[in-house]
Amino acid sequence: MEKQSNWYNWRYGKKEEVKQETNEAVRKLADTIAAIKSQASKEDEREQKIQVSDVAGALAFLYEKLRTIVDNKEERLLRKYAIERILKRRLLIEGTSKNIGLALIQELIHAHYLSNKAVPEKKVEEVQSIINKYIYLKDRVMALDKKKGGKDMEKWLVGLMACEIEVKLREENYEQAMVEFMYSVVKDDLLFPKNMDENEKKLQILIAAQRVLAKADRMISNYFIFRLYYPEWPRAGEKLIDEVAANLSLLRETIDKQMYHPMQEKIFIILQKEVIIYNILAETILANPGEGREIISDPERLANEVKKICAKRHKQAKGKLGRAAFRSIVYIFATKMVLAIGIEVPIDRYILQEGINWLAIVVNVVFPPLYMFFLALSIRMPLAKNTDKITAGIKGLVYTDAKRTTYKIKPPARSLVKQFVFSSVYSVITAAIFFGIITGLLRLRFNAVSIVIFLVFLSLVSFFGMIIRRSSHELIIYRQKEAVLTSVVDFFFLPIINMGRWLSFKFSQINVFIFFFDFIVEAPLKIFIQFLEEWFSFLKEKKEEIY
Repeated sequence: MEKQSNWYNWRYGKKEEVKQETNEAVRKLADTIAAIKSQASKEDEREQKIQVSDVAGALAFLYEKLRTIVDNKEERLLRKYAIERILKRRLLIEGTSKNIGLALIQELIHAHYLSNKAVPEKKVEEVQSIINKYIYLKDRVMALDKKKGGKDMEKWLVGLMACEIEVKLREENYEQAMVEFMYSVVKDDLLFPKNMDENEKKLQILIAAQRVLAKADRMISNYFIFRLYYPEWPRAGEKLIDEVAANLSLLRETIDKQMYHPMQEKIFIILQKEVIIYNILAETILANPGEGREIISDPERLANEVKKICAKRHKQAKGKLGRAAFRSIVYIFATKMVLAIGIEVPIDRYILQEGINWLAIVVNVVFPPLYMFFLALSIRMPLAKNTDKITAGIKGLVYTDAKRTTYKIKPPARSLVKQFVFSSVYSVITAAIFFGIITGLLRLRFNAVSIVIFLVFLSLVSFFGMIIRRSSHELIIYRQKEAVLTSVVDFFFLPIINMGRWLSFKFSQINVFIFFFDFIVEAPLKIFIQFLEEWFSFLKEKKEEIY
């Protein structure tokens, strides 16, 4: 009999034996992934592919690398953000041009988000069709009610458009299959209040499953919910578009309501604990799509394949963490230099008419990137024991149909009095922490501006560090108990991290660096790159005429 791990017992309960027969949901998942992989490989090699100039592409790629540092976004979502950014610029400049689809794909190839000479030309028509659909939808909304079709709605529709295009451009898209598989596994494990509607329960589980599996941002989740209400949207004709336009404001309100449902975060936290098991299982099948059923039916082979995938994921995670830390350090250092030279020095000299406090400037410039550097160094990768826990969890998914541990999903039952008391205590602790920091900075002769800048970047770096640390936990099921000192430090840094989270959200809306790149650098640069592309195409035609 196979020895069961503590994690296995926690999730699946103690049993006398583990069945070696795979359950139906896993077999269906293996077949679906194999079908998706097979469909992708059947693409006609004779079909014309989109090709761009390597010279123009090199320039665009360098710019995109610099742009990702300024954006400081989740690496997995960079292509989606790039699509959204390109759409905003192209729609602003070209309006309803019929060439946006081609230009968009060319820009994505230039920036290495898509491979050169690998994207079929038919994708241009498909992407342009999506763009036309959303332009028509926006026009219909404006025609029905100009107030409801304002800038905010237009921005939201561009976000949905970017999500749909990103999905269309994926070579293999098994995300929906994984969401349905996770739902089929956990739907009976989550116990909701009796008065909650069954459709609402299903919707909340599906939203949480999509969030944990796709690491979705808010707009991706919005598009996912949109598709749940209108599953035929990718193939929408004028009749369906008109229907959506008539109900769009109400639909958006409904989406927000579902996104911020009181049960959503509770479901998300539960699913997040074991998402690595679903991801590793999917990657194991995807690595051997033609043999998916054979692998999952052989426990020993499955364990070996899982270990290979875990080792590969650990290696990739190290590189990802390094890149994320590097981007954050460069972004923070560059921002601090600009603020020090552009704000702190002029204020010290011309407004306060005091001597420049070089200590404050050096601390403000050097401390944030150094702090970020040491935060990155403190992150630890999973231990070998973690792989054993993942393997046990996957076996529990694959070989068992028995009833698992259930979780009660209910909104917080804390009374208003307790909520007020806890919030008051937390506010006092927060005030005390910031008061202590400010007192220390005043003793170093920091002025008000220098103190504000220091606190802003201390909060932002703490928040960025928390995000990077959290990404390292994506592979972890087994976690060592944290030392008492670590828990105490985390407790006192929580107010600072929360401040950084709030500032990050606000700054993302008014980031002067992003404004500079979008409107001062990117537009003329992309026009120049497009000129180079057309020039090299012209030279190619001239060469062909010679032969």
